[in-house]
Amino acid sequence: MKVRKRPTVVDAHQIPNPKVETDLKIFLSWCETVNFVSWSSSEGDEIEIKTVVGNVKARSGDWVIKNAEGDFWPVEKDTFDNTYDIIIEQPTVQQPTGLDFGATTSHIDMLDADYSGLNLEGRYEE
Repeated sequence: MKVRKRPTVVDAHQIPNPKVETDLKIFLSWCETVNFVSWSSSEGDEIEIKTVVGNVKARSGDWVIKNAEGDFWPVEKDTFDNTYDIIIEQPTVQQPTGLDFGATTSHIDMLDADYSGLNLEGRYEE
């Protein structure tokens, strides 16, 4: 019998080179976003990740994934490249909580256009 592993979407981020400050800031931002606190920096370009099976070392270029259960796992770069497809997601935009357009937008008499002849197709009827 042949089987196929079901596709699952996971959060993932590549471990940056610690000497590249902008990449490191992006990685740390991701860590905060997905609540990734079970790691510690070590010497060089390695981090140690606390997993359910113990501590596992990962290097710069490897990936950290967060599975559906909320556990984190390091994945070597070659394994990641052969196993995962990167999904390009649109960045989420935070919606403002309180908009203030000022008093002028509340006055209906400020609208001076006459739309009474506009039909549903966007054309004026004569």
